[in-house]
Amino acid sequence: MFSVVSWNVNSIGARINAVSELIPTTSPDIILLQEVKCISDAFPYSAQCFEHYNINVHGQKGYNGVAILSKQRQEEVIFGIPGFEHEFAAEARYVESLISLNSIPVRVISVYVPNGSEVNSEKFLFKLDFFNALKGRLSYLLSQGENLLVCGDMNVALDDLDVHDPSYMKDQLCFSIEERKALRSILNLGLYDSFRILNPHLKKFTWWDYRKNSFQYDRGLRIDYILVSSHLCDMINKCYIEATVRGWERPSDHAPLFCEFN
Repeated sequence: MFSVVSWNVNSIGARINAVSELIPTTSPDIILLQEVKCISDAFPYSAQCFEHYNINVHGQKGYNGVAILSKQRQEEVIFGIPGFEHEFAAEARYVESLISLNSIPVRVISVYVPNGSEVNSEKFLFKLDFFNALKGRLSYLLSQGENLLVCGDMNVALDDLDVHDPSYMKDQLCFSIEERKALRSILNLGLYDSFRILNPHLKKFTWWDYRKNSFQYDRGLRIDYILVSSHLCDMINKCYIEATVRGWERPSDHAPLFCEFN
C-alpha cells in the first residue's frame, strides 16, 4: 500500500506549521505541493517533517511553484511542460518525476493550472493554452504505456456536484464551459478522477474563498484533483478531502486531498 497527498498550500513559508502538523500524522509516501511561492533554494528542505523525503521543487519568487516530495527515489525529473512555448511558459507550474512504488514505475506530476483571471481575458487564453500543452504531454506519456499520477490544482470545477451553486457559477471563471471541456478532454485520454470514482454522488469541496465566510458556509469548489491512469485506478482504496485543515489557524484557502492505493 502507498499513500499520496496533494495540497495547494498557498505559500509554504506561511503554511509550514500546518504542513509540519499534517505530515507526521499522515505519513504519506508522496506529497505533491502547489503554490509554494518561493524560489527553489528557499524551500524549507531541512524542516523536520520532510526529513524522510526526497524533494524536487520548481520554484518561482513570490508566485506559483510546485514540488514533489517522496520517500522513494525520484528519477528523470522534468521542470516545466516539455515543448510548451508561450510568453508565460516560464512560470513554475509543472514538475514530473519517475518513482517506483512497490516495484511499479509511476510517472508522478504536480501541476498548478493558471487561474485565468477573467473569462476571455489574456490570462484565460493562457489557461486554455496551458491545458492544451498539458494534454499533449499526458497523451504522449500514456502512449508510451506509462502509469500516471497527476495531482494538483486544476482551477476547474468539472460538474454541478463540484460547486456550491451551479446556477450562480454558470459561465464564471473555473466553471465556464471552455475550462470544463479542457479538463474533460484530459480525462478522456484515459485518466480517472480518484475522488469521484469512489464518491460518485458526494458534494465536497477543496477550495473556499477567504472572503464572505465562504468556508463557514461551505460555499466552495472542488478544483483539486488526483488523476490516475487505468492500472492505478484499479488500485485505489480510499480518496478523501481533509477539509478540517481549512479551519486551522492561518489556513491555505485549499484543503489537502488524500488518496491511498492497495
